[in-house]
Amino acid sequence: MRRSVSVLLLLASLVSAAAVALPHQPTELTGIDEYRRAETLVYSEHGSTAEIRALLEEVRRKLRSESNLAFRSYWIARTHLLMATHHNQQDDSRSAQQQVESGFAAIEDALSRGGEFSEGLRVQADLHAQMMFARGMIYIARYGNEARRQALRAMELDPGNAGARITVAGFYLNAPGIAGGDTEKGTAILESTLEQHAVNESERFLILGLLAETYTDAGDTARATHYVRRAEEIYPNSPWLTELRSAAGS
Repeated sequence: MRRSVSVLLLLASLVSAAAVALPHQPTELTGIDEYRRAETLVYSEHGSTAEIRALLEEVRRKLRSESNLAFRSYWIARTHLLMATHHNQQDDSRSAQQQVESGFAAIEDALSRGGEFSEGLRVQADLHAQMMFARGMIYIARYGNEARRQALRAMELDPGNAGARITVAGFYLNAPGIAGGDTEKGTAILESTLEQHAVNESERFLILGLLAETYTDAGDTARATHYVRRAEEIYPNSPWLTELRSAAGS
């Protein structure tokens, strides 16, 4: 009898553990409309801090009723990551760092509750990237390898994770050769992601902009202009595109 009770308790604990495990690509949340609007404002660089903050606070408010705590923490981490990105665009490194710290706490909670999943590691790597923008070379030297490892593991767990592929490509494009940088590899990942994987509007814009930037640096202004024009179809008034057009001479 005792053995049967022990077996039942063990099975119950396993079922409970499995119930909170997150898939490599968690489903979208109830407040996805507000999140997507905030995302558009951030990537187009035309939203005010107050407007973006209000949208993301509404997402977090809706998440309070979410019973899956791992899922809730994952999405909360994404709201902080998006807000950190906005603050870095505004050169407000102090606010960006505060958002990144909140994002780290949330994504670490999601990973501890939901186990290792591709999107969790991708968010963790992107939080490191935003902290690198905010804090500079000292942070890069200390955490660059960890962030790169997380991004590579995210892509390994789910090769179709477009966000993870963009993050990995970013590390290849921005790291010096001695630290594992490889422009050709980064470019190939971006181009294959664009052609072979499902991407949302903001991801497509980011890929096109990165490719335009990369080909400009390589002196291939024709390809750079091609990608700038494709990016213009998404966020035509983006300040980043203004810089890319000038650099490409288009």
